[in-house]
This record gives sequence, C-alpha cells and structure tokens, in this order.
Amino acid sequence: MIEKESKLVMIEEMKLKEIRLALNELKLSVGDPQLRKKVEKLINLLEGEKVEENENIADIIYKKMKNTDDSELNVKLYMLYRKLEEGKVDDAEALRQYNLYVGQEYNSGYVF
Repeated sequence: MIEKESKLVMIEEMKLKEIRLALNELKLSVGDPQLRKKVEKLINLLEGEKVEENENIADIIYKKMKNTDDSELNVKLYMLYRKLEEGKVDDAEALRQYNLYVGQEYNSGYVF
C-alpha cells in the first residue's frame, strides 16, 4: 500500500469565506436535490467536518452545538436548532445561518 503524505496549506480567511459563500449560493440556487447534497458535502469538507451519507442539517447543527467550547456559538446554534425543529426556518436558511455562525468562530487571519 502506498501512503499519501498529508500536507497543510495556509489560506487567507477572506478567501476561505469567499469560497464558502460561493458554495452556499450555489447550493441555494440549484434545484436538483442530489447536486445540492454534493455541494453541501463540499461545504462540510471545506469546514473540516465529516458528514454521514444521510445526515441532515439539524444533525450537523446539533453535533457542532454539543462539541463547541464557545458559549456564544453554543447559544446561537441552539436557537437555530430550535427554529429548524419548529419549522420556523427551512434547511437552506438554517445552513446559511450555520455557516455564518461557524465562520465567525475563526478569529485569526489565517486558517490552517
């Protein structure tokens, strides 16, 4: 077996946010559900989160809410999770808000 060597790449936070925003816009504009799931996987890959094949946005929000040490982020994610569960926001809006909240989690100029 050949082992691949993993390399870290440094990218400016603004470029990362631009890529994430473009992927979110693409996800919202695509009508095909299968293509939408592929774009969502790319978004999650970009954020460094492993997503199960049939995991929905509510599960992703819940996991992030339980795993974060940031109390402010936890509150925001809890409120978003409740709104999603009560049907006050749809999946696309929940994903947009989730990415916004998680994007604010990074305070440094570069993400490794």
